[in-house]
Amino acid sequence: MSIRNFQCFMQAMEAGLSEVKNELQSRDDLLRIIEMERLQLHRELWKIGECQNAQENKKRLKSSYLPSIKEPEKKRKDLFSVVPDQPNHEKELNKEIQ
Repeated sequence: MSIRNFQCFMQAMEAGLSEVKNELQSRDDLLRIIEMERLQLHRELWKIGECQNAQENKKRLKSSYLPSIKEPEKKRKDLFSVVPDQPNHEKELNKEIQ
């Protein structure tokens, strides 16, 4: 093999190596873009999950406070139902005392 042939062979090898480097760089860039998109989607899904959790927590809190809200209302109604009868009880007590 002459020096000339060897130089041509080396140039062809360098050109091939350069193409492979460019291809690898393009694939690396594509993988980075895909990874960034995956992370973005992951963040969005996490936010959606957080919103759903917040809504579920709100519903649970509301349902857990609902009985505690209704209980005072029931007691108030019971008290008001007793209060109108109170004067009648006082009259009867007064009659019994006299």
